[in-house]
Amino acid sequence: KGVNNRPPLKVFRSAGFIEIDGQETEWSEVPKHKMRVEIDLGFELDNKFDLSSYFKMLWDDNHLYVFAKILDEEINTAADQLFEKDGFEIYIDGNNSKTEADYNTPSGPPAAYGNNTDFFRYIPGETQALAAWGIIDASTFESVIYFTEDGYNVETKIPFSSFPDFPANAGHLFGLEFQTNDNDNDQRQQLVKWWSDNDFSYLDPSVFGTAVLFKATAE
Repeated sequence: KGVNNRPPLKVFRSAGFIEIDGQETEWSEVPKHKMRVEIDLGFELDNKFDLSSYFKMLWDDNHLYVFAKILDEEINTAADQLFEKDGFEIYIDGNNSKTEADYNTPSGPPAAYGNNTDFFRYIPGETQALAAWGIIDASTFESVIYFTEDGYNVETKIPFSSFPDFPANAGHLFGLEFQTNDNDNDQRQQLVKWWSDNDFSYLDPSVFGTAVLFKATAE
């Protein structure tokens, strides 16, 4: 699991309107959080341009906002399975239940996810976030993937109302994880995460980190 003695990540309130355009301009005052945990899949990262990423977050009375910058010198989505493609993933446990999984391979959504947890894939070339387990309706999300010279940006606007129990209240804690997958040579060769040091977030919300909706705006 992750380093659980760290305090919850502070998600600051938005100071104004955020246009979902894939640009970082409106995010200049928001702290960035690097995804530092590299999961060993048998392939070493060559350098930061092979795969590296960071994210930023904000919230307002109705939405959670995420901006992510991904450095990836080869964008490759030539794989049958979505997790094998290049892509960015957001894991959310709306009420921070952190239910532990039994690690049996599920035929559908894992029981530990309940009805308030899902993870969302942002695949270069796709125009819509994809809810991995289909528990949460991701068609309500507004998202843009913007290609850059050295990779791509993801910007997304997630309604709190999409979750049955995720109130937009300062002080509310929720489970959180981020993951970036790197496909080279038509297979996933690397992945980096924000929190957990294993590859079981897709099954087990108890390995997520924790974030809090903070009352102040970023300065």
